[in-house]
Amino acid sequence: MATSPKRMNDVFASLAVISLLTITGTVSRGQGSGHGSISGTVTANQGTVRAFRVKARDVAHGVTYMVYTKSGRYKVPELVPSTYEVRVFEDAYESPVQTVDLSGGENKGNVDVSLKMKPPRQGLPAEDFDTLYPPSPARTLLMMACFGCHGRDSFNRIQRNEAGWRFGLNRMINGPFLGGNSPILQRSRLTAADKDMLVKYLAANFNPDRPIRILKLDDFQRDENALADAIFVEYDAPPNLPGARTPQATLHDPYVVPDGTVWYGMPSSSAMAHLAPTELDPVKRWKVFPVGGGAHGATVDREGRVYWAEIGGGRLGELDPKTGKSERHTTPTLGELLQVIVDKDDNVWYAGYGGSTIGKLDAETRQISQWATPTVDVAPYGLASDQKGNIWVAGPAANMAIKFDPVTETFTEYKTPTQPSGVRRIGVDSKGIVWFSEYTASQFGSLDPATGKITEYKFPLRYTHPYETWPDNDDHVYSTDSYYNSIIQFDRKTSKFTYYPYPQGPRWAVPKIEIDADNTVWFGSRPGCGDNCLKSPGGGATGEIHNYHGEAVHFYPHGYTDTQKPRF
Repeated sequence: MATSPKRMNDVFASLAVISLLTITGTVSRGQGSGHGSISGTVTANQGTVRAFRVKARDVAHGVTYMVYTKSGRYKVPELVPSTYEVRVFEDAYESPVQTVDLSGGENKGNVDVSLKMKPPRQGLPAEDFDTLYPPSPARTLLMMACFGCHGRDSFNRIQRNEAGWRFGLNRMINGPFLGGNSPILQRSRLTAADKDMLVKYLAANFNPDRPIRILKLDDFQRDENALADAIFVEYDAPPNLPGARTPQATLHDPYVVPDGTVWYGMPSSSAMAHLAPTELDPVKRWKVFPVGGGAHGATVDREGRVYWAEIGGGRLGELDPKTGKSERHTTPTLGELLQVIVDKDDNVWYAGYGGSTIGKLDAETRQISQWATPTVDVAPYGLASDQKGNIWVAGPAANMAIKFDPVTETFTEYKTPTQPSGVRRIGVDSKGIVWFSEYTASQFGSLDPATGKITEYKFPLRYTHPYETWPDNDDHVYSTDSYYNSIIQFDRKTSKFTYYPYPQGPRWAVPKIEIDADNTVWFGSRPGCGDNCLKSPGGGATGEIHNYHGEAVHFYPHGYTDTQKPRF
């Protein structure tokens, strides 16, 4: 049986399209189908209204719709009858909330919003990268070994003396880390001299006697014409999560199954969550399965069994949604697992971030095999399977993409031309070309397996930190970035980058995206840190997390179309 390059879902490509048509219907939507719209103008007492984010929250159903303004106007289309709260979501402005009762088929205009700019907030001093991190051999080593995970705007938010930095480095090498038994750098290539150089560099630049500074980003102007049609649909996180703290609502890696429903790993609550996006009732919309171990990545096999990668417990989880029974498969090395995929033969693969391994749960024997990467401490992160059954791995700590041939059980390592690069997530398009993010280098790359040639693409904004890079069904490429708070589309025909600011708060982290059968985009959310979310001398977080609200997000880059329809 053939498979798509990116996901086991596409084994059922035809079924997925049929299911999607069944879910959304083929009739034209709008006033005739009982749906309405809300529109109006947005004005501000200061500044220019350019592609501002307007949100219409369906209070009864726990769904929020977000669109961008164009020339100071907005329209939220295809809304079910309900009560909506309309406001503008821009960090620098205060927005009133307009309550709108929308009847079936009603198109309510003149819902205008007038904004007031907030008083300027005393921010942290911002500096260019070379000022924050003075060039030296120690900086090069720090970027090579550490930036693939931590990024450019991280160590500068911490204040530690030399003993504190030495403790932190030793913890990365010796553990414990994220609850697993295998620390990230347990087979470290760092010599004693390297470690000492790193510690002294960090202590000299980021110590309690020096003020905390942040990275100065490039100015970002939104492309109003490109953003004008986009729509984000935000589904509130499950209302009855295990635990009482708000951050339990973190939704991490999504996985879209052929019937149009979506699974999310929920590492903060150690649960798997199943979303039925066509269900209006917010209680019926979600099913939550407590599973243990900090569920991070998610995938589904042909039998409908759900698998998760445990970032905390270091095990491979398996759930039967029909019975609710789950099993945690013990892996040979209990290192943190971040992503899990199903290949063309229904085998389940995982990446062992701690321990630097990849492993397979055999579809037939149900036995686990595991292989260590040839280069030590590559910190395997993203995973993908190609048309030939090869497994592709992102190695951020070694700045490489890696191919594993399951037949010959051999690895092939591809170092990126740019070093360091921080290869973090990875995907394969319909032609077998491998795409990957370069988190440290602020770019992404493509690799042709037939020739081994790597092509790199630089983002227009210098400090874009692409966590994810994932091709859609038409081989356009998407990346996610928390520095400019955007999901980014790269049009391969025009080589144009479009930054779509997230509907969530500043420095929000969107870990993983998935592409639906209709070529729309799904992602989750976890809280990120704004300028006031800092690290204490002991390494703990202080300050605020802005606008925390866990959501599953469905992104329509071009709005609703004949083939990309609303879910209800």
